Amino acid sequence: MKKLLSFLFCIFLMVSCQSQIDLEGLTPGEDISTLAKNLKETREDREPNYGLLGYRTENLDQYKFGEVSFSKYELPEGHLLDYSRSYLFVDNFKKNRYLGFRLTLVNEKEGNQLLDYLRKQYGEPEVHEASNNGQAYVWYVKDQWILFSQDHISIDKKGNPFLTTNLIVVKQGTRVVNSTDPKVFTILESFNMAYPKKEKE
Repeated sequence: MKKLLSFLFCIFLMVSCQSQIDLEGLTPGEDISTLAKNLKETREDREPNYGLLGYRTENLDQYKFGEVSFSKYELPEGHLLDYSRSYLFVDNFKKNRYLGFRLTLVNEKEGNQLLDYLRKQYGEPEVHEASNNGQAYVWYVKDQWILFSQDHISIDKKGNPFLTTNLIVVKQGTRVVNSTDPKVFTILESFNMAYPKKEKE
């Protein structure tokens, strides 16, 4: 009986892991219409920082990035917006061509696991300046930019600062507000304004 229960539990774990969408495996330009329809608790929205169209959700337990799994997480003692969330970016909501994604994590453990994985998978990044004892990095991978930042700017209801991790993986050349105007900043240029490239000493 114990062996049967152990076997069933292993199958459950395998199915649970397989049901997560691996964000690392998505390809810029691919049609994600079917994927978008099957996402849980997701709505069409415009990401507030870069103005990209995307499918927003707080239900991060449906996602992973490589070997790092995420969870639906709300910060204990946090304010109204202190929860992990994501956007799956598309060119528009009709064609649904994938551009990239943004993860905002307030789960410190997951944020640190993600950084460790990025370093292991893609090597040492280009270092950028960040305030409040934060860190910011850029990786140039194939036809994508990987933009990473961590900081302790936000505080909870008790006045304690907490770590927020932001990861943006986006097709190179993508511009703010899904613009095709070459005069409009790219996502990388916008990131560089917030986190300037650190000069080598």
